[in-house]
Amino acid sequence: TALVYDYDVLWGYQSSTAGREADYENILFYIYKELYARSISTDVISINKDLQGYKLVVIPTPMMITVDFAEKLKSYISSGG
Repeated sequence: TALVYDYDVLWGYQSSTAGREADYENILFYIYKELYARSISTDVISINKDLQGYKLVVIPTPMMITVDFAEKLKSYISSGG
């Protein structure tokens, strides 16, 4: 499993008045903790990492995604992810 940590999304939540209630890092930690509690091996990755090889990719609260990452996701899904 891969848990995507995106610094641009973190910055977006921290700089937006709409996102101030959401604590992106705590959400990531909560998801990681829940996966860990279920003995699900999880890598915390950036949007620059290759998604191939992961059975599951978790993208919490995506405020925005880049065109490159969208293409990566399309490729991942096309490959059965």
